Amino acid sequence: MRSSTFPRVIPLLALGALLATERSARCAEPSAPRTEPTARVPAGPPRHTGLADTIRESLVGDAYAEPSTWRPLALATFFTEGWDEAWVGPPPGEGGAPRQGWLNAFDGVFYRLGITTFDYAHDAGDNGDAYAGTLTLFTPFNRRLELRSDVPFVVSSKGSRNTYHTSFGDLSLGPRLLLSETQSFTQTFDVALRTPTGDVDNGNGVATDDRGPATTTLTFTPGFRSHLGANWYLLGGVEVPATRPEPFDYQLLAGLMKVW
Repeated sequence: MRSSTFPRVIPLLALGALLATERSARCAEPSAPRTEPTARVPAGPPRHTGLADTIRESLVGDAYAEPSTWRPLALATFFTEGWDEAWVGPPPGEGGAPRQGWLNAFDGVFYRLGITTFDYAHDAGDNGDAYAGTLTLFTPFNRRLELRSDVPFVVSSKGSRNTYHTSFGDLSLGPRLLLSETQSFTQTFDVALRTPTGDVDNGNGVATDDRGPATTTLTFTPGFRSHLGANWYLLGGVEVPATRPEPFDYQLLAGLMKVW
C-alpha cells in the first residue's frame, strides 16, 4: 500500500497558488461580455451564402461583428436551417453568463479557437508519472457543423517494460452537430473518431485494449481562466479523483488558448 498523505498536499498548494493569481478580468470569448443581466437579443436576419463562402466566412470571417447576424436555431429545422449560414459567435446568456470553455469540461457550445494543453499526472495507474501535450482545434464550417481535432503531439508514460516511453499519441477527430441553440441554451451531438497513430507502450495505437473490470471514476477540477489580451487566454486547473480505484493521485492541467 502506498502512502498518499504527502502527494495530497501538492494539489492543495497548487490550487492555492492558482486561486491567488487569478485575475478578475473578463474571460469570455469576444462576444460582448456583460456584467449585468442582459435583455433578450433580437434575432438577426439569416444571411444565406454558397457552400465555399459559408465555409470561408465560418473559418476566417468576422464572426463577432455588430450588429450580430446570430439568431436562434430550432431542432425542428435541423435539416433546413443553418447549413448555408456562416458561423457567428453566440451572445451571452439572458442572465449575462458568457459562452466560454474550461479545462476538463464538456464543450456545449460551438467555438472557433485553438488551445494547447499540457497535462501532468502524478503516479498514473500506480506506474509512475505521466504527461501529455495536445493541440485542440475547433473549426466551424457553418452554423450546424464543426470539427474538433485533438492532436496529441507528445505522450510520455511507463510501459509494460517499466521504462518511460515518449511518442506521438492517438489522433482524434470529432464532428460536432448543433441540434438547437437559443440565447441561454445550446444542444450539440458529438462523435469522437480515434485513430491508432500512437504507440502501444503508452496505451495507444490500438482500437481496443483490456483495461480490466469496468469502473466509474469521478474527479473534480477546480481551476482558473484569465484573459491575457488580444483574444489570448491562460487556463489552469488541478484534477483530483474522488472515487477508487484512482487513475492517478492528482493531475495538473495548463492551457494556452487563442480565439479568432
